[in-house]
Amino acid sequence: MKGSGTKGAKDSIEALSNRLKLLAEDMRLDAFLSLVYTADVANRYISIKFKKYKSHRTRYGILVALITHGGTMTPTDLCKSVFRSSDTITRIVDRLERDGFVIREPQDTDRRVRKVTITRKGTDFVARTMATRQTLSHEAISCLNKEQVEALRSTLSQLRRHLRKFTGEKLTRGSR
Repeated sequence: MKGSGTKGAKDSIEALSNRLKLLAEDMRLDAFLSLVYTADVANRYISIKFKKYKSHRTRYGILVALITHGGTMTPTDLCKSVFRSSDTITRIVDRLERDGFVIREPQDTDRRVRKVTITRKGTDFVARTMATRQTLSHEAISCLNKEQVEALRSTLSQLRRHLRKFTGEKLTRGSR
């Protein structure tokens, strides 16, 4: 009976393939998967462009989060801000500290908690790369006209607010 398992597997694959094709006709599923795939491509695009600065999206995101939150945050707050695990934040903050972009210091009220503070070198790096960030953004969506960009922003903002309800993230006024 050599090969009988192979025929069963092929039948199973064909049946599953047919089910997947039917699911693809579901507009909401198709739109969501398209969003996820587009986000993957956009992240790859950003990664390629940031290699020029020996940086990457999460590293830059941490620096921007620190700046937009007054220069200092706890690692837990950084996790929430850039949607990364505590292990990832620890590893990246270690590198940022080694490179002189941030420092860690004890929190005044609880010395067990260390706060992360951006340094002058970190703010200088973000300032130097802001124009590049803007150029990348314009380049990435240059295929859309002004109305399409506005519609995309509005739709993504609405979807982000909706999805945040499922992540346990508190919505605050001005949440993007």
